[in-house]
Amino acid sequence: MSKLGRILVAGLLAGVMATSVQAVEYWTGGVGIESRAQAPEQNTYVEFFNIEGNYLAEIWFTLSDREGNILAEGLTDGPWVVMNLPNGTYRIRGERLENAEMQAAWFTVTGSQRQIVGLKYQSE
Repeated sequence: MSKLGRILVAGLLAGVMATSVQAVEYWTGGVGIESRAQAPEQNTYVEFFNIEGNYLAEIWFTLSDREGNILAEGLTDGPWVVMNLPNGTYRIRGERLENAEMQAAWFTVTGSQRQIVGLKYQSE
């Protein structure tokens, strides 16, 4: 195998090994009434919006537990991330791809009570 071939194979293997496993399944969407109607019934809803209250999409989010273990991460398809979480304390962090503005919030899930967490971004 050529040197270039070995570099390509090594790069592909590194990419596969670097892929994280999602510990928590999530749904993302919420652009339009039809998409919102498809949102699953779960106990945790995260909403991303700007200072004027308009929903935002294309947010890179990271959900971690109290110890800092990443449980889920990804790019939002809409302003909502919906998931079912066990009891515990969590941190949601979101970064707008448009301008790299970051917001974060801690929240606690208790029982089947629905939790709605909002991340409000200052820039428009």
